[in-house]
Amino acid sequence: MTTAALLCMLAGAPAGLAQTENQDATGGLGSLMSLFTGGAAPAQGQPQGEPQQPSYEEDFRTDGVYYDDNMTVELHVQDEELTDVLQMLSLQSERNIVASKDVSATVTANLYGVTFHEALDAILHVNGYGYIEKGNFIYVYPADVLVTIEEAARQVEGHVFRLSFLSAVDAADFVTPLLSESGEIKTNGKVGSWTDPTSPTGNEEFASESTLIVYDFPENIEAIGNMLAEIDIRPAQILVEATIVQTSLNEENAFGVDFSLIADFDYAAFSSPLNAVDALVRGTDGSSRVPADGGATSMVSTAGNISGPGTFKAGVVSNDVAVFLRMLNEVTSSTIISNPKVVTLNRQPGRVLVGRKVGYLQTTSTDTSTTQSVEFLDTGTQLNFRPFV
Repeated sequence: MTTAALLCMLAGAPAGLAQTENQDATGGLGSLMSLFTGGAAPAQGQPQGEPQQPSYEEDFRTDGVYYDDNMTVELHVQDEELTDVLQMLSLQSERNIVASKDVSATVTANLYGVTFHEALDAILHVNGYGYIEKGNFIYVYPADVLVTIEEAARQVEGHVFRLSFLSAVDAADFVTPLLSESGEIKTNGKVGSWTDPTSPTGNEEFASESTLIVYDFPENIEAIGNMLAEIDIRPAQILVEATIVQTSLNEENAFGVDFSLIADFDYAAFSSPLNAVDALVRGTDGSSRVPADGGATSMVSTAGNISGPGTFKAGVVSNDVAVFLRMLNEVTSSTIISNPKVVTLNRQPGRVLVGRKVGYLQTTSTDTSTTQSVEFLDTGTQLNFRPFV
């Protein structure tokens, strides 16, 4: 009796299961061991102890999701559980998707030629879920839980905005509505109004740069930066030039000089500058307005019923100030006293002063004493204006 037959008898197995005398003892022992382990014995020549790889296609469904070499997804599901669809998507795309225990919904969708993230967004957002990517893992949560997680993970940052034209206080008023509940804005204060002191003085607020510091989440800081880039721009500037002319009268102009400030005057209509000067001096002879060509506009004043040409004209000069002054100098003895220029911002007041400060003595008397002080008064030609562009 062989060893295999003896072992079969001891195990209570039928003697017919024993291997024949001429069978290899190892093969007979393998058949015997399969009776105790309940599994098939490894075939001859196959290494023992190596685990077999599981087949996902046999254990899990992947028939509803297709993932091609171009990394595009095609998905077709009908009344499928959301977790099952996520599992199909995970297996086909080889992505690690972990769903929360609160994830449960029924999905019906047909998607063509979309990316992995587009497919994931489509099946999650319509059912009230979202996801977070951390490293190689994608975690799926309900939308409210996702908001809580993101709020806890976000941190407030600080950013410095250096303004070029806008004041920090005004900029803070503009961007405050863009702050979150945790946001805060700090400014370096508003510079006070400047006055012309009698002695040199200084103040730190005049030297400080217009700075805005924002403490908030990154997305809010980005929105504030975009807003400041649009409103912190160079304002319009206006250059005003004034010409002060002093004229000496002669016998022909005993009662004054005829000034014509002409709009859109066409000097090419005259054969020479002297003809234009003569037309300006003569004024009107009662039959026509001089000059008649060039579309000139003017108004002539004559005191009372005095006969003869008018002695004063007023209008607007456009681009021909230098020509007019040169012609005026040929008619009379005129001298340009000053030609000041001033630049001001749009809608901001400007002032031109051509003159001097005249000192005078001011006396203040009381019952017990008399006090004298020197005061100064601005004299000359002043022009105050506020432009609107």
